[in-house]
Amino acid sequence: MRDFCITAGFFLLCFTVFLMPFPRSWCLYPLGLSMILGLILWILDFKKLKIKFINKLPLVSPPLVYFLLVLIYFLFRTPEWNYIEGYMMFLLVPLFCFPLFASDYFFRRSSIFIKVFISGLLIICLFEIFRAYFGWNINVAGAADISFDPESYASAFRSQKLSFLEHPTYLSMKLLFAISLIIIVHKEINLSKIFSVILIAAFSIFLYLLSSRTIYLAFILIFVFLVYRYLKKSGLRFLVIIIAPLILIGAYKVYSLNPRIINKTELLKKRYTVDKLKFKDLDPRFTSWFTTVDMIKQHPMFGVGLEARVLLSEEYRKTGYNNEASLRLNSHNQFLETQLTFGIAGSLVLLWMLFAPLFRKREIWKPALYYMFLIILITAFLFESVLVRQWGIMFYTLFYSFQVTMGPKPDQNLL
Repeated sequence: MRDFCITAGFFLLCFTVFLMPFPRSWCLYPLGLSMILGLILWILDFKKLKIKFINKLPLVSPPLVYFLLVLIYFLFRTPEWNYIEGYMMFLLVPLFCFPLFASDYFFRRSSIFIKVFISGLLIICLFEIFRAYFGWNINVAGAADISFDPESYASAFRSQKLSFLEHPTYLSMKLLFAISLIIIVHKEINLSKIFSVILIAAFSIFLYLLSSRTIYLAFILIFVFLVYRYLKKSGLRFLVIIIAPLILIGAYKVYSLNPRIINKTELLKKRYTVDKLKFKDLDPRFTSWFTTVDMIKQHPMFGVGLEARVLLSEEYRKTGYNNEASLRLNSHNQFLETQLTFGIAGSLVLLWMLFAPLFRKREIWKPALYYMFLIILITAFLFESVLVRQWGIMFYTLFYSFQVTMGPKPDQNLL
């Protein structure tokens, strides 16, 4: 029974990450089943797992504490159940999937887990390219349908026909993390250098076509990190002072070749210089930032609770931003979102979630990979409220738990 649960749970987790770039509801079913098997393993091997869990507690506990904070606000402010439903993954994935990630079986077959994640993304990229090229019109439940402004911003990413199933920032996050995995562990997953280069190039080109400025910035920062890492090994890290500016200049040149990014940038310039709009009015994202900051000033200590999005919409309405109010735009910045929702305690826990593994690098699987994961998260957090959406929560909890739970070496005495 125990061996069956471990094996089945492992392949269900593989199926989950394979389906992550597909319509979002699809991967919930294998994830739910894997958590049930994880619960069974907790019952069967509680004593052994408890020891392992306690040893990993400094790394596993941050998302659990974040959920605990959500639960406290839920119990004492009694919002509707749907306000807490998405946050359940902060508890269920790190806790119930722990027996699977911590098993020796998972460690020995982790290459399969990584390969199926990359394979799922590759299939989606090919699907999106063929769909755009042939003009396929396909209705899929759960496909993205986002519009920020009926005139200037209407379905901006869908017009490119390359991010049909989810918002481009979230697809770009997955692609950039896949690139990071290929760079760091291509030997462990038995990918040849040639095939690794082909995959990195293909995903990089697709990232460029998706035109997510947020992840484009993360891509540049990861490139600088990799250069610094290489120079450090060679004892030449001082050269990063010269090379980093050259990378930024080169990135800007490439940036200037992307018509969609340039069009959006030029539109912002026009709205500021010609239309004489205030900075707050230039873009819905700026509007949400300024409005969130104004609300934070009114509730700095404890925030406004889980109803933050509703209250933010009401604030938009009061200040005349009716389109933003009708769309119920969130804060578009995870740091602001958490501070607005939970106050200072929430911000401290969020920082703990991000940086805890850096203080225990010897206990995580690949520290360099986690640095790249952290760059992706922090950059995305600056421009998106990643942890209030199912896409973002699942990406964070699964790959955070994978990196910190599996550890650098398998425990031969456990599972």
